[in-house]
Amino acid sequence: MAQHSYITITTHALNNDWSPMLFTLTTQEMEERHTALNIADKLENVISRWEIKDKVMTVITDNAKNVVNAVQLLYNTTNNNISDVTCAAHSLQLSINKALKEDSISEIINQSSRLVGHFKHSNLAKQSLSNKQKGLGMPEQSLLQSCKTRWNSIYSMLERIFENRCPISAVMADRSITSTHIAQKLEILEHQWLKIETLVIFLKPLLVITLLLCEEKHSPTSMVRPLLKKLLDNHLKPQTQTHPTQDRK
Repeated sequence: MAQHSYITITTHALNNDWSPMLFTLTTQEMEERHTALNIADKLENVISRWEIKDKVMTVITDNAKNVVNAVQLLYNTTNNNISDVTCAAHSLQLSINKALKEDSISEIINQSSRLVGHFKHSNLAKQSLSNKQKGLGMPEQSLLQSCKTRWNSIYSMLERIFENRCPISAVMADRSITSTHIAQKLEILEHQWLKIETLVIFLKPLLVITLLLCEEKHSPTSMVRPLLKKLLDNHLKPQTQTHPTQDRK
């Protein structure tokens, strides 16, 4: 239910054969305020109900202060050596979101989002895009809208737009489909296409690592440091290249 708040607690464990296993312990509505104390009570009740008090080694949380403090309260009240580790994928998302708020990047994202919105709300533009894609021998794909809470949706939006640059430009240039006013308002210029291409190339390795860290079938703690080191060494070092297409690795 969209207007209700829920809490889900999952657990990663090793069986007798040392194979990783994943279980969902609970998904329940949380009517109380999301204070550290109330969250700690929920955690303690679930741990007690499943009789795993002496088996909990670490609690993985996002970076929200109330959740981090809840684990500390749990540690204090249970007298169990429970440690808190913040989620690497969430930490990575916060870092990426901060970078995406940079003015020139934010401008491109907003412009792309407005363009997608136009194709989402105009049946004429949507059908024309499909026809242009078909005429160019391209797959008929709808454009994707971004979601503020998921940075990877921004990547998906930009990637889909860039893949469909030709049919999008054709629709924007067709005055029987797109008025001059709409075209001037929404059309993506050449220097903006270059920025979109750069962002797609830059964000792709971050997307791959995010997907790896979000795998549900295993708890990839041992992967975090190697993946981040690889990312920093191979993809996030400043380079002096003049055009992003020179190196797509």
